[in-house]
Amino acid sequence: MAPECEWLLPQAQPTLAHDEVHVWRASLRRPLPVLERLAGTLSPDERQRATRFGHAHDRNDFLAGRGLVRRILGHYMRVEPAHVRFAYGPQGKPALEATSPAGGLSYY
Repeated sequence: MAPECEWLLPQAQPTLAHDEVHVWRASLRRPLPVLERLAGTLSPDERQRATRFGHAHDRNDFLAGRGLVRRILGHYMRVEPAHVRFAYGPQGKPALEATSPAGGLSYY
């Protein structure tokens, strides 16, 4: 693993056609400096949610997961991860805000 990045993103900007699905896989176990960088991309409500986890490993997994999702989506949308904005459905399912460059995209 390169010391300056969490993983290597593809060289070309990825595009996602309306009939395509891209699957990404990443480990949530990250060293503290990487977790801190990922946590820095989270919104205030995501950081608040992370504080509610009782166990450090659960909190760190949440920080890594949300931070990595932001990195991946930001790469597709060509925006900084901190600029990715989420809206939440009635059961809390996240989707990109309709006003974002890729609005309407959701993830599971």
